[in-house]
Order: sequence, then C-alpha cells, then structure tokens
Amino acid sequence: TVAVVWCWFFGAVFGLNFPWVTLPTLALGTWCVYVADRLLDGWRSNDTVALRDRHWFYLRHRKPFLIAWAVAAVPLAYLIFFRTLPPVRTDDIVLCLIGVAYFLLIHGRSLQHGGTRLFPNWFPKELAVGFLFAIATAVPAWARLNADRNLLIAAVLTFGSACWLNCVAIQTWEDTEAAHEVMHTILSGRHPDAKMRPRGLTEFLGRHLTAFAILVGALGIGFTVVTTSSHLYPLFTSVAISAALFLGLIWNSHRFSALTLRIAADAALLTPLIFLLRVH
Repeated sequence: TVAVVWCWFFGAVFGLNFPWVTLPTLALGTWCVYVADRLLDGWRSNDTVALRDRHWFYLRHRKPFLIAWAVAAVPLAYLIFFRTLPPVRTDDIVLCLIGVAYFLLIHGRSLQHGGTRLFPNWFPKELAVGFLFAIATAVPAWARLNADRNLLIAAVLTFGSACWLNCVAIQTWEDTEAAHEVMHTILSGRHPDAKMRPRGLTEFLGRHLTAFAILVGALGIGFTVVTTSSHLYPLFTSVAISAALFLGLIWNSHRFSALTLRIAADAALLTPLIFLLRVH
C-alpha cells in the first residue's frame, strides 16, 4: 500500500500520467519481494532468537505463501515483459538486479565460512531495504521525466530516509519487546536460549530514535522551504509529517505492543494521502 501510494504521489506531483499496469506491477513486485525476504530471513536460520513474530508467521505458513508467491509471479512477469514500456522495463530490470544483489548479500551463505552470511552482521540491512523501497516507487516517474530529475533524486533520498527510519524503529521496538521477554524468562527461573546480538549501525540509531526522526524531519522541512515556490513541495512536506508522526510513536512506544507500533509505523508513511486533492 505504501509503495503504491508513493508511486502515485511521485507521478501526480510531477504531472505524469501512468498507464494502468504501473501500480499493479509495483504492488505485485513489492509483495513478492517482501514475502521472499520474510521466508529467507527465517528459513534454516541458526539464530532463532533473532526471529520475530512476522518471521514465525511466514515459516508456519510457508507452503501457502510459496504457492501464492508462484501464482503472483506469473502476472507480474507478464506485466513487466509484455505490458510495460521499454524504458520502464529497463529500469525495472536494473532495479531487479540490485534486488538480487541485496538478497545475495543479506541471505547468501558461503560454504567456505560454514554457512555464515556473505556480509558482516553489522551491515545495516534496514538502510538497504529503506532506500531500495524508495527507489522502486520512483522508477516509473524517473523513466518518464525529462526535467526535474535532480529534484526527484532529492525526493527519493528524503523518502528513503523516512523508510530507513521506519525499518530501524520497527526493529528496535521488536528487539525491545524480545529483550523484555528474555528478562521475564530469567526472572521466572528459566534459562533463555540465547542473548540478543548488537546490530551495528541499526543498534546505534535505535538508541537515538528521537534524534534520527528529528534529522529526517529536518531534511523534509529543509527541502520544503527550498521548493515552496514550486509544485514539488508536497513530496518533502509529506516526509516531514511522517517524521513528526514517528516522533509521536517513539515518545509513546512504551504504551503499545511491537505489533501495534509496526502497523502504526507503516501507516505513518501514508502521508501523501493528505495531498490527495491538492495534487489534482
């Protein structure tokens, strides 16, 4: 939903008309990537403590999800190869190759290292996910723009920062809830299976979520001020509003479960809907 809303928003703000295949293609592609990522996160994982409810859910229902993934991949392939314009198809293929590289780096296993990841544990997966997601939503607009591409790049970087914040916040809230469960296990006299492991840059940003959200908001406000005289300011204002919503979630995170916070964090990225009438 977030991918479709932002893809539409990029097109509407830049005055572009997308064919009907654009949004269904992005929706199917995003869902397929998401499902594959969830399944690979937990499939044959040796670190079960790092798995969260979302991973266990997909693992418990992996057969239906694999079938659904295969079914969804058929119309997705048809739309990309037979109904998408050549420039957009080229950009989609490039993005797909980047996505394949991501899966190899994050999920690939090296036989020489006894099944360890090809990339070190400190690598901020959340950064890669956030910016790849933002780039994917902007591909249709990028392929059709002849001017203002620099501003589109700025918008993608700003939106990507908000997506990165989203991923870091969700991971932090889930880790915090898991840590409380481990502490409860210790206090109840049982021995926990393992300890939570640090996550490098993600762990650092998780300890400074308020500052991270303020920085993202400042980035959105800064670009809003610069583009106030143009029709492009809603792109950056939306990010600034999302950052403000994240601040509210961060300050009240102790009141809600990780699942509730996860849903709210995704909903906080739907701020383009505020400009639904304005951009038309």
